[in-house]
Amino acid sequence: MKDSDWRILYELYQTPNITKVAEKLFMTQPTLTKRLQYIEEEFQTRIVSRSTKGVVFTREGEYLVHQAELYLQFRGGIDRRMEAFKQEGVGTIRIASSLTFSKQYLPALILEFQKNHPDVSFDIQSVESHFLAKFLKDGTSDMAFVRGEYEMELHTKRILTEQAYLVSSRPLSMAELLTVCRVDCFMSEASKKLLDRWWKDNFQEIPKSGVHVGFVDMALHMVCQGLGYMVGFFSEKELDQLGIWHQPILNRDGTPVERDTFLVYPENAEKSPIVQDFIAMVEKEFEE
Repeated sequence: MKDSDWRILYELYQTPNITKVAEKLFMTQPTLTKRLQYIEEEFQTRIVSRSTKGVVFTREGEYLVHQAELYLQFRGGIDRRMEAFKQEGVGTIRIASSLTFSKQYLPALILEFQKNHPDVSFDIQSVESHFLAKFLKDGTSDMAFVRGEYEMELHTKRILTEQAYLVSSRPLSMAELLTVCRVDCFMSEASKKLLDRWWKDNFQEIPKSGVHVGFVDMALHMVCQGLGYMVGFFSEKELDQLGIWHQPILNRDGTPVERDTFLVYPENAEKSPIVQDFIAMVEKEFEE
């Protein structure tokens, strides 16, 4: 597949209208349609269908969209890094971060840091947590924000502990979880293991399959529309803002199901004054 094919999948998922996406990508509608047919032929599966509401992605299509986002993030990071090499990378902090941490916390951290360091730029790589160690080991990132525990021969500091919630458009009992459809989305390996273990500790049956989407935002939207419930790690502030019913899920011993987020970096990252300042600020922010 070409880079442009991954971009087509991503943009079409965001705006399920072939005409509008073709205009945005500066191509004709027949050309875009032909590229979609090529992708389906390459993977030998149907990835989209048309409805009165526009383009609808199949389960296989949803998976490819998720991979498209990861690929575009990865490729964009390479392009930015190569450009940074040309400019000698002066005043740049390179961060690798999980997708949801990038959305929920990084903007505020960067804004706070730039108050006193207005000339510093940031190079952000947002991928799933189990890929992040590679960015540190190969020297393409100064630090990483990793959700969940992974084997890493690097300096790690726990900065955040988040609780898992049962989320639904209406109150649900534990018994009802066996009869109501579950909305699932892609999540990190560490998060999935924690939630799978919680389910097996409480139920013998597998969850009733409902909707599976690529992104947590879309999954929450499905839940808000009444298409099922969801179990995952969320910011309670985010759930309160959505106005959706939620309650913490507990282990059998009554303790909350929790996921830790770690600030991870090689020891030599502290030798950079700018990186050291940012690390110190992050640690202070999460201590308060």
